Amino acid sequence: MRRLFPLLLLITAASCGRSTSAEKAASPVIARVEAVPVARHDIERQLAVTGSLLPYAEATVSAEVSGRVTDLHFDVQQSVRQGDELTHFDDTEYKLQLAQAKASLAQARLAAERAEQDRLRNQELLTAGSISQWAYDVSKAASDAAHAQQDAAEAAVNLAEKRLTDTQVRAPISGLVTDRYINIGDYVRSPSPVARIVNVNPLKVKAAVPERFAAVVKPGQPLAVSVDAYSTQTFPGRITIVNPATDPSTRTFTVEGVVPNPDGRLKPGFFAKVSITTGAAEQVLVVPAEALVTSAGKPAVYVARAGIATLIPVEVGERLDRTVEIMTGVTAGDTVLVRGHTTLADGAAVSVMK
Repeated sequence: MRRLFPLLLLITAASCGRSTSAEKAASPVIARVEAVPVARHDIERQLAVTGSLLPYAEATVSAEVSGRVTDLHFDVQQSVRQGDELTHFDDTEYKLQLAQAKASLAQARLAAERAEQDRLRNQELLTAGSISQWAYDVSKAASDAAHAQQDAAEAAVNLAEKRLTDTQVRAPISGLVTDRYINIGDYVRSPSPVARIVNVNPLKVKAAVPERFAAVVKPGQPLAVSVDAYSTQTFPGRITIVNPATDPSTRTFTVEGVVPNPDGRLKPGFFAKVSITTGAAEQVLVVPAEALVTSAGKPAVYVARAGIATLIPVEVGERLDRTVEIMTGVTAGDTVLVRGHTTLADGAAVSVMK
């Protein structure tokens, strides 16, 4: 009997130890999480598309006359204004042509005056019956021909003056010179290119928009452009043109906008991410972007209710800077988890930290 008593004590102690371990294993693990309430805010609806930056205007300047380059007033990357002289050709020959044309005009005017005097005198004689109608008609035809010669001589003078002026090649637009095709001493034949000028302030942005947004995109709407070269900055602009036709192969239509570029940091040809403000919405439901998780490939959030994390599928609307619009799934006042929830299972016990 003395031997049996210690054995019973050992069995009882072992049973108590197993019971305590089982109770510990059965107690649930409570995850510590952070949460915020679902709120309502006014938002601006944005449409994100991609496009390219283009020069606002560009022109290839060509020689209007042939000649040898005597002066050069521009170079690549130089800023020029509309009307600035870029280069000058030797104008000796064109000055002589103008002088010759003016001399021919003087002769034509003198001949036209004499022919007109003859016509007027013959008209008086015809009225007095001293000459025939045929004689008068001959003098009138001679006067008309002389005046036509005068008109041709005046046109020749204007053409010679234009050619002389064209020996000075001027910038047709304001902008930056991107290419120079001539050097001093070159003999340039018309219409060879002289330079290429692009206007980079402002710039144009051109983007393709899916056809389903045709009803909400309109000229005058604000837009913002971001480029990889300045990834942390956006550049504001405005829509100027909405193409009324849709490309049937892509089911998109093009929009054009203007983006100021006073410091020249943006370059034509940059790939651009374009955000178009299509309107405003009042008091929509929003949650922090970090509240979103993915469940079965679809967005969802965890809502804390009575210490339990419940996974709720949601429909997402606008994605703003650090918040996301929620169309369906939660209501104002629901508490959504924003930290410590990414590894939870639906129905997990949670302790919300304040």
